[in-house]
Amino acid sequence: MKVVIIGGGIAGYSLAILLQKKGIDFALFEKENKKTDKGLAFLIHEDAVAILRELLGTDETDDFPGWLVNEINLKWHTNEDIKTDGMGNWSCMKRSMLVSKLKDQIPEDKIFFEHSFSHFKYEDGKAISVEFKNGNRVFGDVFVGADGAKSAVRKELFGEVDYTKVEVKELVGLVSMEQWVKEKPQTFTKYISSKESLTFGVIPANENLVVWFMQYPIEMQMGFSDSPDSLKEFCKEVLHDFPEPVHQIIELNKFENSFVWYGTDFETLKSFHKSNVVLIGDAAHMALPFTSAGTTNALIDAAIIADTLFPTSNVEQVFKAYYSLRAPMVSMHLEFGRTCKNNFLNRDFSSKAIPIPLIKESGTTIVSNVGKPKVKILYFTDPICSTCWMIQPQIRKLLLLYGSSIDLKYHMGGLLPSWETYTKGRIKKPDDAASYWKELAETNTMPIFSDVWENDPLQSSYPPSIAIKAAQFQDKAKASLFLRHLNELVFFESKNISDTKVIMDAAEFVGLNVSKLIQDMESEGENAFNLDLELAKEYKLKSLPTFVFSIAGKEPIILSSYQEFEAFESALLTLLPSAQKHCFSKEIEDLFLNYFSYTQYELAYLSSLSETDLQSQLNKLLASGFMKEIKHGGQILYRKTNVA
Repeated sequence: MKVVIIGGGIAGYSLAILLQKKGIDFALFEKENKKTDKGLAFLIHEDAVAILRELLGTDETDDFPGWLVNEINLKWHTNEDIKTDGMGNWSCMKRSMLVSKLKDQIPEDKIFFEHSFSHFKYEDGKAISVEFKNGNRVFGDVFVGADGAKSAVRKELFGEVDYTKVEVKELVGLVSMEQWVKEKPQTFTKYISSKESLTFGVIPANENLVVWFMQYPIEMQMGFSDSPDSLKEFCKEVLHDFPEPVHQIIELNKFENSFVWYGTDFETLKSFHKSNVVLIGDAAHMALPFTSAGTTNALIDAAIIADTLFPTSNVEQVFKAYYSLRAPMVSMHLEFGRTCKNNFLNRDFSSKAIPIPLIKESGTTIVSNVGKPKVKILYFTDPICSTCWMIQPQIRKLLLLYGSSIDLKYHMGGLLPSWETYTKGRIKKPDDAASYWKELAETNTMPIFSDVWENDPLQSSYPPSIAIKAAQFQDKAKASLFLRHLNELVFFESKNISDTKVIMDAAEFVGLNVSKLIQDMESEGENAFNLDLELAKEYKLKSLPTFVFSIAGKEPIILSSYQEFEAFESALLTLLPSAQKHCFSKEIEDLFLNYFSYTQYELAYLSSLSETDLQSQLNKLLASGFMKEIKHGGQILYRKTNVA
């Protein structure tokens, strides 16, 4: 899977880092040049800070590009206190510093500047490439519009949005005020006019700097332009009766570096995606600046998309789930911003009731384990491990229910070096393997056929194992599809998966770059395979599959051989009791949005449908061309028509 990110703001850079951590191939294209840096500073919620720490690889003791702000002091413009209250653990960040740190996490050959979006090229209703105004064309599997509030990607997908009328403007600046920070190091101070709709806020950004803002009705600026000199005169005039520190900030401020926000938004979109193109950050949704929600929402969007793109390779289900998670929360922020604006413009100046204009929560309470601990599972397997094939339904169920709490890593166990050196158990030659698989077919629900051992026996499982390790260097999501497809070829279709042509055809089928795979098999792939074998020795593996469940601070749990789902679930919850259990759609078409193929038993196991209802849904999908069936020995494997 290759993800093409269009837009290099905080949402785009954050998504790129998260995809990189998951081994998902990506490229990021930004319309501005490399040196452009817009914006000054902003507040972000503590939930977004957790995501940033994951992005930057920092903990509470490390250097972090944010200044803790946990108290708000509301004052009248006369300097009389209204109230002081806790506001939770927010952070104020300089945009330039954060963007620089995010960029540093991304390889230079993955970021391309001066690329303005032009349009997509489509095939069968899916975007296959993006074209930029400089003439460059880039192919991909998934496209992400992270190109901001005036998103060109959004316009292509859904047309123009109806922006609300601008009624409030916000002027923002950054000033050196070391003494202010010493006196109010963690305090957001907000001066409120008791006579008119006008506020002035000051927030520490680091030990020397404060970010300031002034919110005012658009008509208040009549007679003044947005030029630096005019803005300074405007501020002096409207703030003439505010306290001395406000005047000091205005005198020190360099208005040529200030920024004017025009307060507008648009209704929540009906969807954040169209086919394989999805929107994140301000491209997907906007709230008025009263909420301080923009950057927080951008980070959460990126975290959800990255968290759900792997192990699932089908994007429709991912994007639907993303919308169902985010739309309710961003809609609340939208309404909250509008309420704040209405209160600001129509305030009863005789009232002393002043609400705190900050979102109460970021929405990560509905995002499972974004920025939180996950259970790491080392899965030792082999392409010809029959028990590994038998437990596929249980593994799939575990990932569907708890996938966002799991970091699953596939390792090869080296089951069959060669028949000359194979000395495990009663199987000594291909005929023995054939007999064993026949026994399994009689006692297990997953279909397995022994023909390959009788007609074209494998001499070693090392070639497909090395191919899988090589595929992981290219794309971890496709590597897991590759392993599954090889399983199907050997267990169901009785193909010799040690044959080079079979391996390469399987790689091409799941969308891997075959030329690169061949190259990697001869170098990195073989080295990685040997490292897997060494790791297996360290764990003293006696059988496949073996699962090593681990999390920091607790003893690992090791499960070997065949296991029921309950054993996997118990191991997970023992290590991470807070792991959130998700519901997943059990409609057959929706199940195919998670995986590209199923045996008939897997569909029955995961859907819990009656035999009649299951067959009815299958018949409809077969008739529509959505999928096809592969028959062997009275058993059926259902495979989605479009896989890669």
